[in-house]
Amino acid sequence: YYVSDRWTPGTDTTDSAFDNQTAVLIYYRHFKDGAPSDEGVKYDDLNRKNYYGLVTAVASLPTTSYWSNISLSSTSRMIYACNNGNCSNTPSLYTNNGSNEITPNPYSYAGYAARLLTVPEIKKGCTSISNKTTVDSNGDLTACNFIFERTRYANKDTTTYPTSGPWLETPRAASSGSVWYAFANSRRVGDSNTTNTGNGARPAIEVPKSNILF
Repeated sequence: YYVSDRWTPGTDTTDSAFDNQTAVLIYYRHFKDGAPSDEGVKYDDLNRKNYYGLVTAVASLPTTSYWSNISLSSTSRMIYACNNGNCSNTPSLYTNNGSNEITPNPYSYAGYAARLLTVPEIKKGCTSISNKTTVDSNGDLTACNFIFERTRYANKDTTTYPTSGPWLETPRAASSGSVWYAFANSRRVGDSNTTNTGNGARPAIEVPKSNILF
């Protein structure tokens, strides 16, 4: 599913911050241990902090050998935090009110064909469809409910689907233990502890628009 143009990490969240030549698409299902799965994964169970990046979740994303025809624009990415679920503040390298810098930066996705979505990307993609200006209020992501495919939102009667949507790459700046994610039940961006297993690693890929027929 197409979400938005590719956000340039470290910039603001206006239109000029996006690469309009590259589309960001998200898979219809979570991944775990490098393969499609209906299970959630932790963001970082090793350090239990948000300033080391997606230490645990990255191992669940598809590798370049699993998806050999897909590659990221760059496997070296700066990870930026936001103070709120809309990223309306300027993205920052810091969490916990500036006391902890995201490290290591740039973060390496080497060996992986996909990454996680960012808050700015989900905001641009979903608000441009629904004409909303926020993504952290209940219902803000309803226009992008494909993000919640194969979750309890899609089928509340099953126990095999995870309870919520995908982790986002973006840490919460005001709390060193929290990361933003797409909250399925309320269809909005929320924040969760890095050790929560209710959220999934849902691969986001980058595709040059010149390779897409539309």
